[in-house]
Amino acid sequence: MIDREYGWQRIVCDECETTATKFYDADDFRRMIDDAKEDGWSIRSGRGEWVHTCAKCAPDDEFKEIDL
Repeated sequence: MIDREYGWQRIVCDECETTATKFYDADDFRRMIDDAKEDGWSIRSGRGEWVHTCAKCAPDDEFKEIDL
């Protein structure tokens, strides 16, 4: 999920609720996603919702099915 507060945002793992270490300005959404992917996060879409998985949980996430 994306945690948004007072014009800042960060990614939170949907599996274990680990938070990304950096906060990003609301205008830097694409940079936030790119940085998370570089850090090993999995970010994908399914059933009209986005799933954000941290690097620790991402290897397990590869084998879960999401209905598109």
